[in-house]
Amino acid sequence: MHVCLSNTSASRWQRHATVDGNVFGGGNGQVEPANISGNTSVKIHGGTIGNVFGGSNTQGTIGGTISVLVNKTGTCAMHIDEVYGGGNKAPSKAGQVTIGCTGNEGEGIGDVYGGGLGQKKDYFGATEDIEAYVYGDVTVKLNGSTETGASNNCKVTGNIFGCNNLNGSPKGHVLVHIYRTEGYDDSHKKSAGKDNTTYDVAAVYGGGNMAAYVPNNPESTTEATEVIIEGCDETSIQYVYGGGNAASTPSTNVTVNSCYEIGSVFGGGNGKDALPNGDPNPGANVGYYAYEYNGQTGEVISGTKVPYGTGQADVSLLGGVIHSAFAGSNTKGNVRVAAVAFIDEANDQCLLHIDDIYGGGNEAYVEGNAKIKLGCITSLAVIYGGSKRADVGGDIELNITSGHFDRVFGGNNESGLIHGSITVNIEETGCHPITIGELYGCGNQAPYTTPAGKADPTINVKSFTSIGRIFGGGLGAGAIVKGNPTVNISETLGDNALQTSIYAGTPRTLSDGSSVTLPAHASGAIGAIGSVFGGGNAAKVDGNTTVNIGTLTSVDYVTMSEGETSPRTGLEVKGVDIKGNVFGGGNQADVTGSAKVVVGKE
Repeated sequence: MHVCLSNTSASRWQRHATVDGNVFGGGNGQVEPANISGNTSVKIHGGTIGNVFGGSNTQGTIGGTISVLVNKTGTCAMHIDEVYGGGNKAPSKAGQVTIGCTGNEGEGIGDVYGGGLGQKKDYFGATEDIEAYVYGDVTVKLNGSTETGASNNCKVTGNIFGCNNLNGSPKGHVLVHIYRTEGYDDSHKKSAGKDNTTYDVAAVYGGGNMAAYVPNNPESTTEATEVIIEGCDETSIQYVYGGGNAASTPSTNVTVNSCYEIGSVFGGGNGKDALPNGDPNPGANVGYYAYEYNGQTGEVISGTKVPYGTGQADVSLLGGVIHSAFAGSNTKGNVRVAAVAFIDEANDQCLLHIDDIYGGGNEAYVEGNAKIKLGCITSLAVIYGGSKRADVGGDIELNITSGHFDRVFGGNNESGLIHGSITVNIEETGCHPITIGELYGCGNQAPYTTPAGKADPTINVKSFTSIGRIFGGGLGAGAIVKGNPTVNISETLGDNALQTSIYAGTPRTLSDGSSVTLPAHASGAIGAIGSVFGGGNAAKVDGNTTVNIGTLTSVDYVTMSEGETSPRTGLEVKGVDIKGNVFGGGNQADVTGSAKVVVGKE
């Protein structure tokens, strides 16, 4: 089927098309099925339409592929409520669904879905479940059309989903590729901050809206949701999610190659917003259909743990302005196996700038491990190994390899429990010198208790350029550590020992108004440290503290530089250079147990 709506006059609407109802590429099988054996093609060039479906209305399958193209070519204004690659209440036996959205003018498009609509009896008074499956791959492209004459200037005012709305799922791979979001009048402006609402697109989801993504082979890494963002001067999105909205996914993969501005990026999904009928949001899990746990004990509530997929959320950030990045979910969306964030300034034409990044979620539990991997990084304000205000069920490993950081925290930011160990490794194997204002083994106002059978919080400082202050504990009165933090400092030469840094030797004002001066670094020498504390900074340690200074003759790396196939081991320790003092205890903070400082090899 081919639908073409257009206008020939800019002064008056001679052939303006208005469809009060919907446009379907397929048929209508209210009583008997209305199947189409071949392909369907829907092209919208203008007009005012309710919803657009690539598939059928009810009881009508599509045997071939579906193509939906919204491409404003004439002078006719355009407004579409919602665009679906699949059907309304009908399955689609499509090998691939492609939505290309280009050249749009006027009021634009509301929401876009790669899958179908479906019906769920729990919502809107519906009487039965109808799953609008898409039996194949789904691709959603925003302003990425290759058709001749396409201006790639589409304006989407709502949300973009890779999967279904309400019920059903694509059965193959799901790809959402955003090439640019810039509106037809080029009117977007850089916002004043991450909570400003001046973004072009409200949200982009790899998953569905209240409809779980259940592919044919959820255990396969190729059938994860995939979200790709690009457009250095042309892409503005408030929220980017690898997962769904109140909908689970087996695994996710988000890559931001470039952007003009993104408020927040999440490897997981969004379980924050209430559902239309007022019911609480069930969450947006990665690796679980359903999951509920006791936030105080970390125990699963009986009967709610239903796993599927690989349970991993991956985020790669390579270019553009991003205010906050989370490897996990936003609110109420567990990640079963691992939440991994990778940062690398791989785009020379679109510099990467991130205000803060988290190995965990925002307010969402991460049952698995939380991990941040750094590539070539110039600078980043604050980095947290854990979550903002949520629990982490597994271990935290934070490896700093390159760049400047005002503050580095191994733990959480504002609150939340960590049910695993915390390890922070400082290894200068990246392309820029490591300079850190303040380095903390634990959290910022967030407490930490070493779980039974787990290792205590540990900082391993092996190579770097300049660090102002090191604390084995946390920052602030709320960051009480119940455990025995250890700081190990035995230095070898970093990969950038011959370089100098603009941050070293100068005072830095931190986010809370305090300041720290990073000690100057001599070219070719080991890194310099201002002062070291075994305890916290205005944060109590309920336990013992240990500071080991130059106690090793060699160190082993856990990270690799570019081109290496395995981490280096047996690196000679050249010494330790501390310009100020070493304290076994804390800074204006108690240590209830003993404090031990060891300098030199015994």
